[in-house]
Amino acid sequence: MTKTRLFITINSVVFVLLFCSNILTSHKIVCMKKLYITIVFLLGFYFSQAQIVDIPDVNFKDALVNFNVVDTTGNGLGDSTADTNGDSEIQVSEAEAVINLIISYYEVVSLEGIQSFTNLEVLKSRGNFVKTIDLSQNSNLTWLHLSTNPLVSIDVTNNTNLERLWVYNNDLSTLDISQNPNLFSLRCYTNNLTSLNIANGNNEILSNFLAFENPDLTCIQVDDIDFASSQIDWQIDDSSSYSENCELGIVDETLLQFTIYPNPAKEFININSNFNSVKIINVYGQTVNEISETDKIDISSLVSGLYFIQISSEGNRITKKFIKN
Repeated sequence: MTKTRLFITINSVVFVLLFCSNILTSHKIVCMKKLYITIVFLLGFYFSQAQIVDIPDVNFKDALVNFNVVDTTGNGLGDSTADTNGDSEIQVSEAEAVINLIISYYEVVSLEGIQSFTNLEVLKSRGNFVKTIDLSQNSNLTWLHLSTNPLVSIDVTNNTNLERLWVYNNDLSTLDISQNPNLFSLRCYTNNLTSLNIANGNNEILSNFLAFENPDLTCIQVDDIDFASSQIDWQIDDSSSYSENCELGIVDETLLQFTIYPNPAKEFININSNFNSVKIINVYGQTVNEISETDKIDISSLVSGLYFIQISSEGNRITKKFIKN
């Protein structure tokens, strides 16, 4: 409701008030009671409809008001503005009506105000300049696409319905999706990750996992090392390893320095870390060899292909991949 509509509404109330004052006394009390109820209803309706969402970023607001950034059909393309009443503002009711929002390449620095979009299921904000974002009120999100931003931190603890999280090409140093059990696609490659926790209790449905080009990421916490090691479609750096506990002080730091060479190899591979036992696992998760207390392992009998080598020490396990020529 605009200010003009409010002015008209007030004039209407004044007219009814004058009308009530000129009728017979016996009916005046009834008329005034009805008028009072009407005023309360109209004012309540006005303030509920007129509550404006605070959107300090001018580019974000401009996109919402003037461009087709709302996908009303679910086909991935914007076909409507968020400003459905045309008053160049975003009311809370308008924000709550948006399900799919595409704010990509609008030079947006801040998405402050996104908290009012409480029914949002899809948010795409690619190619902007967003460093942080508050998604604590967006619990219905299933797809979050924030790639190619200078994003330095993100908290998706409250977004337990997330199925796809795409945050590649950012500046993230930590990422924790342990509270997101419905995730089947995680793309966090090309960041500055030093900590990545994907142990959400449901790694079996994570069919698309891309975490390469994070050169300082040595340990990725997973539900189960054997399962993680067998996922040939999961892509991580050679310098990264899977563990069921990556907390500093719990995982033996010598294991984190675990390297194998040469890689690829034809007859032997060497290990340069302290360990108690070694397993060689094929792409099906099957142990094809198990060795203890040797730093040179004969792989000449293995069929050519991709394998994983898992070393254990004092209850901790780390896994890396290698190729047998």
